[in-house]
Amino acid sequence: MKQRGFSFLEVLVAIAVIGAGAYVMMETLTNTGNENENVTDRILANQILQQNLSSLRSSSGMFPYVVSPAGKPGVYITCSDRKGEATKNAAGQAVQTISLTSAAGTPSGVCTGSEVEAQYSPSATDASLLTVYILFYARGGSGKLISTHLQTIHLDRNI
Repeated sequence: MKQRGFSFLEVLVAIAVIGAGAYVMMETLTNTGNENENVTDRILANQILQQNLSSLRSSSGMFPYVVSPAGKPGVYITCSDRKGEATKNAAGQAVQTISLTSAAGTPSGVCTGSEVEAQYSPSATDASLLTVYILFYARGGSGKLISTHLQTIHLDRNI
């Protein structure tokens, strides 16, 4: 007599193979989504950096090195949303400041409610070198740090 259909064991093996394939596909899609978000953040970080460079530089074309009375280096800080639009304070002015208490690359607390904090840290030894940290916070300004992007750039008077 001919057997019709599949045995229970064959069905279990087929389900296991399909499940493993689906798991691998979902992991691939998740990783691709995370990589796309990282690339998007990097592009946004570069746009914010370029927007702020001209407004923060002195007329000499360089960022002046600032230091606290205790000798701690200062950082220039700007705050914005993910579109690159400056966060405004209660007076309607863009939030831009110099912090002498924050360590570069760590949340300063200046950009409360913002999605992006840009920190510009001039070099003490070379006025044409600038280290830039772009800190991304959770959307909606919750204050949760998501990622930090670091760039060191060489300034010239034509930038």
